[in-house]
Amino acid sequence: MDWQALRTFLCVASEGSISAGAAAAGVSQPTASRHVSQLEEQVGEPLLIRHSRGVGLTPMGELVWRASQEVESAMARMERQLAGAREAPRGVVRVAASEVIGTQVIAPEVAAFRARWPELELVLVLGNTSADLTHGEAMIAVRLYEPREPELVIKRIGELSTGFFASRSYLERRGEPQDVADLLAGHDLIGFDPGGPMARAFSSQDARFKDATYSVRTDALSAQLSAALHGAGVILLQRALAHRHVELVQILEDSPLPALPVWIAKHEDMRHGEPVRVVHEWLEGVLRHYIQGQ
Repeated sequence: MDWQALRTFLCVASEGSISAGAAAAGVSQPTASRHVSQLEEQVGEPLLIRHSRGVGLTPMGELVWRASQEVESAMARMERQLAGAREAPRGVVRVAASEVIGTQVIAPEVAAFRARWPELELVLVLGNTSADLTHGEAMIAVRLYEPREPELVIKRIGELSTGFFASRSYLERRGEPQDVADLLAGHDLIGFDPGGPMARAFSSQDARFKDATYSVRTDALSAQLSAALHGAGVILLQRALAHRHVELVQILEDSPLPALPVWIAKHEDMRHGEPVRVVHEWLEGVLRHYIQGQ
């Protein structure tokens, strides 16, 4: 059926007369009459009851009228969606992530993001403590544990395996440990600030690390990585990140280490915002690509 004819019929049925319906549809009265006749021929029976006060609907006309309303709603929805797609999202989106994910994974992809979405500005809120999405510290968060806040909309992207790594220069100088006990007794470790939350979480996995020998401690994971690349010691690192640096060699591959789940979270109030939706989808793609590099 011709949409213009359906639209004219809808206007005629709503206005109650051919002339008023023609004016509402923006066509002449003869054209409105032709559109209605065209539909009646296609349906095979009358749609309108014509009387001195205007027109009414036959049972079949009632059916076509209700269906035309649904078509009109669908067309209007499509026009809104097309208009939204043509209008580039703009504004500022704050993204929270750990310091190493932000600097090593997200930041290198920002140029490509800006080429695609030049009207959007990213603010990276980086650190090893969780940003508060409820109070607006960030709009989206990448977390390496499952978010528990009930007001968040969350999505699990995958998981990151971890391992022990050291630079080739370090292993040439110190040799390769044969097991975890050998690692703790005869090698330098690169670890977390002993007074910080990361050290407590790490030592809870294996209390032996509490008394190990460290060459450097810092909660800045990029600094840990830099120290390891320059031969300072053994680091516990995400395998996907370590594989980006040919100087690093994995050791003690048979030692079981916990995997890190990767989640994206946003506040439920942000779920329908176009800028947040665009950044969320882009982040998901970046993280999935990163996970595939393990």
